[in-house]
Amino acid sequence: MAFPVRLGDIGSHDDGLVGYFINDGSPSAYRTFFAATASATSGPGVVAARPLRVRPVAVTDPAQPIALTMLLDPRGSVHATSGILPVKEIALPASMYADALNSLRVTFLTTPLLAGEGTPAPALPREPGYVWSWLERVDSAWVRGAVPQPSTRPPLVPPVRIVEGWLQLQKDPNTP
Repeated sequence: MAFPVRLGDIGSHDDGLVGYFINDGSPSAYRTFFAATASATSGPGVVAARPLRVRPVAVTDPAQPIALTMLLDPRGSVHATSGILPVKEIALPASMYADALNSLRVTFLTTPLLAGEGTPAPALPREPGYVWSWLERVDSAWVRGAVPQPSTRPPLVPPVRIVEGWLQLQKDPNTP
């Protein structure tokens, strides 16, 4: 007898499942993405969440697993609900992803920007535990500079230059 299995739990604040692919061994296995339970609509190649139907398995052959590739937030866990067994919750150990998450940087193209001498000082939101830096192309090299606190006086006092570059937000290495 086969029972449906639901992956993910929208009601659980720590469920990190975004969606999954069912790997059935066919060449088109990764062409259809099953979105998590929060998704109400489908689109080309995306199917709104539905319970994963387990294929019937004979009692004499209990070792026919269904292979899944899951896209998830590594800080969360994944819940599997079958209705006949307790909810199974699995999570990745923090040691497997903490270094990668700590090294992530978000970069924003910022152009044009009026600046005085030195690194531009745009008004930026304060993000506790993170620091902003300025990346600018000078000749054939990228130059990184710390973003100073914005001045209350506009940068229209000569010399003024128009710059283009990137604002980058990254975890403060001095914060635990």
